[in-house]
Amino acid sequence: MNTGLDKAIGLLKIVNSTKINSRPVYELFSLNGYSLWGFFQNHIWEYILSGPPSTANGVKDNTWRQNFRVFVLRISAITISLLSFFIILIRRPRVFIFTGDIVIGNFKNDPRIEQVYKYLNARKISYAELVHTRLSSSFVKNFFKRRRPVIYLEAIDHLMSLARIFGYRSYFSEINEQDIEQNDAPEDFKDNLKIIIWTCSQRSERLVFKIKVLSKILSWLGPKALVMIDDMRYYHEVIVASRDAKIETISLQHARFNKYIPEWTYYGIPPSLCAVPDKCIVWNDFWKNRLIALSPVFAHFRDRIIVGGRPHAERRGMTIARQTQDDVLTMLIPHEVRGDREAILNYIRSFLFCPNTRIFYLLRRDLSSSKQLREIPREIMGNTDRFKVVYELTPEITSEADLVAGTQSTLLYEMITIEKPVAIMRNTGMTQASDLIESGMAGYLDLNAPDICHQLNHLASVSREELVRRRKILEVKVPIFETFDSIFSPLIRK
Repeated sequence: MNTGLDKAIGLLKIVNSTKINSRPVYELFSLNGYSLWGFFQNHIWEYILSGPPSTANGVKDNTWRQNFRVFVLRISAITISLLSFFIILIRRPRVFIFTGDIVIGNFKNDPRIEQVYKYLNARKISYAELVHTRLSSSFVKNFFKRRRPVIYLEAIDHLMSLARIFGYRSYFSEINEQDIEQNDAPEDFKDNLKIIIWTCSQRSERLVFKIKVLSKILSWLGPKALVMIDDMRYYHEVIVASRDAKIETISLQHARFNKYIPEWTYYGIPPSLCAVPDKCIVWNDFWKNRLIALSPVFAHFRDRIIVGGRPHAERRGMTIARQTQDDVLTMLIPHEVRGDREAILNYIRSFLFCPNTRIFYLLRRDLSSSKQLREIPREIMGNTDRFKVVYELTPEITSEADLVAGTQSTLLYEMITIEKPVAIMRNTGMTQASDLIESGMAGYLDLNAPDICHQLNHLASVSREELVRRRKILEVKVPIFETFDSIFSPLIRK
């Protein structure tokens, strides 16, 4: 049980049920029949877990040089987006892709949706990109690496300041602190509740402006469909803007669903007020049923969920792998983005304490390698014969791995599909893959249990029949290109 996360869910439910002048917050902030409050679920969740966001780079007061740099980056984003708009207007692409600013692989794209790029290029369907980015020097570098016109979602945000000069007025009335009803909020959370509501009310103004401008842009460019990764931190405004422009939206599953990713659940917000894509492609029946059971919203819109395959880039190492026959227990541990870093490192120290145990530590491709390596202490890195950092998953590594251990990485689910035993590290602050335990597809590792070495050997010695059973549950059987053909062909012919 994740006590901290379960408590955080309770606080999120309180936030979502808060009333202002006797009206629920999710009704107060709405546009075109959609509650903007649903758009903020990730922002509120992060605040509850971690507190208010720190200032950029940890600097409280930016110097004039930093302010000038930010100004230049904003102007660059607006200029690139404006020039790209006119190029795209001339080309009139049939499909828009909404994606993160990642340039990996043959198509210089986010590898989590590489199959979209492969399909559109193979079928010679024209496309353009709407990109979510962070305004740093890397976004300019990525633009030149990509060498394609792109429109940056953040460029629209920065146009709002200019719009105010020309008389753009606020869409919502200002919130008065005394109007917030906090009867159900714990005493030590009431000040945080006020901050959350005030922050979200400010963000609502930018959201409305962004949706209106983006709707106009998409209407002028006239694509038939907009396909996107199901990153619910950013995609709601794109869905509403596309719907306003009469463009079909298609989302692609990129990771797991569970109750600790509250953007899927919309705790307490009526389904009819939530922005959901026209089609939601999931990997297989297991994930479809999981999503319906988890979310009242997607249970309400279950007819939009399509079992359609995986859009990810193919991993070279993703083949059915044999188990090794030597006396060494080889573990594969992916770098985890979230959770108690020190707790995870303590697990690794304990694993290395076990005789005849070695570890492959897999870095994430979408994060800086040097930053990930800095998080590993020298005492662990010094075990060069038993601790090896790997930058890419290969058939050799999967063949040698006897046990895969982590807390929430999607890799855990992927390894089950090639018949690898999987273990979940308990009490690491972010054990979000606990659904694998509930589904009988993994076992727990507990650092507080008497013998961690015995646990490793026990979890690694799962029978072949059991591993096959687990694989069949998560197996992806539908080719993604067939799904794309059934969706895109009717749209393109319109």
